[in-house]
Amino acid sequence: ASMAFKEIFLNKTRPCSEDIQMILRDLGVEKNANALEIKDAYLRLAKQFHPDKHPDSLEYFTHVTKCYETLYDDHKRAIYDEDSLSDKEFFTIALGPLKLNLLLIFPLTLALAVYMVYQKMFNKKAGECPIDHEHKQMIREKFKRPEES
Repeated sequence: ASMAFKEIFLNKTRPCSEDIQMILRDLGVEKNANALEIKDAYLRLAKQFHPDKHPDSLEYFTHVTKCYETLYDDHKRAIYDEDSLSDKEFFTIALGPLKLNLLLIFPLTLALAVYMVYQKMFNKKAGECPIDHEHKQMIREKFKRPEES
């Protein structure tokens, strides 16, 4: 159990269903345990295996603490749950009946921005002067020096 624990937390691999079963078993709670039950189980084990009382149990105490942190945090727990969200569902936001996938919106927005910049920079009509003479004349009139009048 200790080796699987090290693989999960040190290598940061995505856990499988056996990993969550190990964490639940080691903490002594059921799969559908609420936050209060998880906290009570952790405090009981932390008190029992605290390194100040039992110096040789530091590794197990650390393991129990990591289990508690994983189960108590809803986001971390969702990663371990068999019923957790898929990546597609995780990156989807719902605006009323409309569901938007952020993994699709970002590249489409980027492509639109690149297209707009391209149009602005390179889509001049053939033979058209690149200088905006009307705007240039308006600026000259606005900032005319008094001696020129």
